[in-house]
Amino acid sequence: LALVGVHTRGEDFRQLAELYEEYLPRVHDLRQRALLHEKLADLYENQLGERARTEAHLEAALALDPTLPRAFVALSRLYLTSKRFQACAELYERAADRTPSIEDKCALLTEVAAIYEHRVVDLHAAKHAYTRASDLGSTRACAFRAIWRVSEGLGQHKELVKALWEDAKVSKDPVLASALYAWAGDVLAERMDDPEGASDRYREAAHRDPKN
Repeated sequence: LALVGVHTRGEDFRQLAELYEEYLPRVHDLRQRALLHEKLADLYENQLGERARTEAHLEAALALDPTLPRAFVALSRLYLTSKRFQACAELYERAADRTPSIEDKCALLTEVAAIYEHRVVDLHAAKHAYTRASDLGSTRACAFRAIWRVSEGLGQHKELVKALWEDAKVSKDPVLASALYAWAGDVLAERMDDPEGASDRYREAAHRDPKN
């Protein structure tokens, strides 16, 4: 790659990209090949304006080395700007499966769920991701709120009652907890024809906030 500096100074980015492309098959170290794909993606996006080749090289880079942060951020941005929301959700989910950090895993799964809920409009997939996030324990209350929102949209009343109950249990706000228990009671009474279960939830609501 001795000519790289010459081509860069001459701003002949097309020739530079072609040079990298020719050199790519000869790179046997997977990390170095991934970095070369990343460099090609940068050239195609920022100097040559070729989105398709940019995405292809970013995908190749992450397939070889999923830990490359620049490639991950760049590819997720391209997916979102091109409205390839399903692909972006799958990218985040693979990252969540790979990271050892519970906090990062939960954050990524929450992003996955939000994309499925608001962009792809696949409530089943959204609920699955929110549930995975809640099972991790991190930001549990937020995940439960999302689960009951999605469960309501799906008409899954049993799951909605469970999510409301779990959210109420972890809430430190007695007024909010009481409201959630009362909502669960309303669902049991009006949607599930379970007056006994509804009475139990109403009692829990009164216990958490006697003014309710």
